[in-house]
Amino acid sequence: MLYLFTAHADEPRPTADTVEWRWLTLSLNGQTQDKAVKLLYYRQHFYMQEADLQQLRLKWDLLEVLYYDELNYYPLTEMDNVSVEMQQQSQHLQLNATPAAFEAYRSRYQHLQATPDSLIGAYANYDVQTQYSDGGATQAALVQLTAFSGTANFTNTATYNSSSPSSLLRLDSTFMLDNPANRSRFYLGDSYNQPGRWGRTVQFAGVRYSSNFSLDPGFVTYPLPSISGEAVLPSSVDILINNVRQHQQTVPQGPFELQQFPAITGSGELQLQVTDILGRTETYNQPFYIASQLLAEGLSSFSYEAGWIRKNYGLRSNDYDRAFMSATHRYGINNRITTELRTELSRDHLAAGASFSYLLADYAVADITVAASKTDDASGTLWRGGLSRQSHNFSFGFYAAYANRSFSALGQTPAVARLRNELGINLGAPLFSGSSLAAALIRRKQWDGDDFSLLSINYSQRVTDKLMLNVSAGKAINNSNDYTIGLTLSRYFGSRDSGQINLRHEQDNTRKQLQVQRNLTMGDSFGYRLLAEQAKQNWLDTEWLLQRSNGLYRANVSSFDGQAAARLSASGSIILLDNSLHSTRWISNSFALVNVGDIEGVSVMLENQVVAATDSKGNALVTGLMPYDKNYLSIEHSQLPINTSVQSLQLSVTPAINAGTIANFHLRRGKSAVVNLYRPDDSAVPAGAQVRINQQQRTYPVASNGKTYLEQLPSEALLHVTWQEKQCFATLTLTETNEPIPDLGTIYCRDSAP
Repeated sequence: MLYLFTAHADEPRPTADTVEWRWLTLSLNGQTQDKAVKLLYYRQHFYMQEADLQQLRLKWDLLEVLYYDELNYYPLTEMDNVSVEMQQQSQHLQLNATPAAFEAYRSRYQHLQATPDSLIGAYANYDVQTQYSDGGATQAALVQLTAFSGTANFTNTATYNSSSPSSLLRLDSTFMLDNPANRSRFYLGDSYNQPGRWGRTVQFAGVRYSSNFSLDPGFVTYPLPSISGEAVLPSSVDILINNVRQHQQTVPQGPFELQQFPAITGSGELQLQVTDILGRTETYNQPFYIASQLLAEGLSSFSYEAGWIRKNYGLRSNDYDRAFMSATHRYGINNRITTELRTELSRDHLAAGASFSYLLADYAVADITVAASKTDDASGTLWRGGLSRQSHNFSFGFYAAYANRSFSALGQTPAVARLRNELGINLGAPLFSGSSLAAALIRRKQWDGDDFSLLSINYSQRVTDKLMLNVSAGKAINNSNDYTIGLTLSRYFGSRDSGQINLRHEQDNTRKQLQVQRNLTMGDSFGYRLLAEQAKQNWLDTEWLLQRSNGLYRANVSSFDGQAAARLSASGSIILLDNSLHSTRWISNSFALVNVGDIEGVSVMLENQVVAATDSKGNALVTGLMPYDKNYLSIEHSQLPINTSVQSLQLSVTPAINAGTIANFHLRRGKSAVVNLYRPDDSAVPAGAQVRINQQQRTYPVASNGKTYLEQLPSEALLHVTWQEKQCFATLTLTETNEPIPDLGTIYCRDSAP
């Protein structure tokens, strides 16, 4: 028995005798649906199941529901903005709906985080040099030892200087552990704190736990724009930012909203072009402002530190002062407001403050900061406010700050003059084609120190595609004699070569400088820099650079006011990875060991630029990779031997920071040959048959007249040939030959295996 119920109690209930089922084909706005639809016909109305309405994205929430056979049905003929036409002869139901009849389609930019490779290894960076001058010869070295395992690494950095009383000096010793899933990093050892909006950066030894969005390079932290439109039919959507196409996708019919798609920061014009399947285009325009200093709604960042403040960095290996703790936390309240709370505590110091950043009318960002401190002697406060805008046609920034005499921040020593008030203004705008103008004013007053004020102006003009002019001027407002005027003319002679003429006048001193240079490429290359300066003291400097896969070598000769000096230096890295030692250039981020079998001289490319070549063992080291990001490596196919089996010419690797990974292209070299496969009755094996060598997974097709090309052949092989429901077997013995691809002639294939 069926349980029946209608929306109104006073209406008769539908029964099996009063309802009728109709299987109809259906079209919506001229688009025929793939399958026929089962509709309920009752009291001269067509009713559709809720699930089918959801699939069509038609609104039903305002309709009266008919509950029949444990399912919800809604009347199509009573839907707003929908017309229904029944074609009796073809049993077809035509629905015509305006965009308002559809549920809104929402598409949100989805970022997929790359999973880092997990390997164990170690490397030692080195930069050694020797310098010769009238005072004799001195030697210096910088050594950085790093051991890594997955997303954890330990780094120790030390320097050596033969002319220093402390010839061997430790700089940093730090253990780092990354958590890419949480975008956070843990430090143990030497590190820097996060100062926030009002604090000071200090070096310390201790622990630090902080968010780090660089562990997910594609993740966008700031609010992104959204744009809405309507489509009568399924359409293609193009998003243009400042008339440059940035994104393309398809949308179904009805209203739609594209959310959180990547765009440039600052202000701009967003244009949405909707083109339906009939070729009709409709355009929507919307201004936007993206503030990179804000956090997206619900997103937070933090940094918690505790340890001992370091003193005399670079002068002493171990010199630590008082203990401290500090915490900074930022949170995106919504897409317009981001707040920051910070506190710091030490033996005789306590400070706390709050900052707010607010997006004003999609035009500029206002910042307000209030902080207070307390020491054993007194209490103090700091106030700071500012307004900034970034735009392709006009940018500006303004800030003002005030602190009373007793305000202090962590790491502020008595020798450092304390801020009293400060004012800063900067402006920037393009003037006409290829030119721009920027100006800045800074005025700073201190409680116990010299006041500082500077007005600077910079103008740049692109004269031609290869010629650039820059003019700058600066004036200290509180000293009429302190000013500078500079002019720089830069000329580019190619992708690597450039030259500069620089004129600079400072009070009663004029400097004339000429420089010519050739930059290094990402691969093996040679570069140089020649500089000559005429002033009160003349200066001549020449530097020659030779970059190879195993390091960078530099030679420098200079003369300053008649005194000559020469310097030779070499930098690189020794790596322990994959149970073997390798040498390469200085490793600044991450690296990969590329393997192409035993093939020597194969060019390895990073993002389509040649960066290395394989050695006699088929290995090449590629440095400068982006950690936690996909780095695309490829090899040059034309440099591979003809008998090389290739699975792929490109692959991607994702190393952790300060770590390495292995990029194996799985190339195989073997002997190739051509054979003619025949059956015992002298008929050729039919075309399309498949040949398998020694039961390997890979198969080779048979062409006409039994001709077959085979790769990776051993000296003796069993060939298994299959076609339709038939099979045969053949044995193959290779003989020594100088031909790259020998033709072995006719080989007979028998019905049973030998």
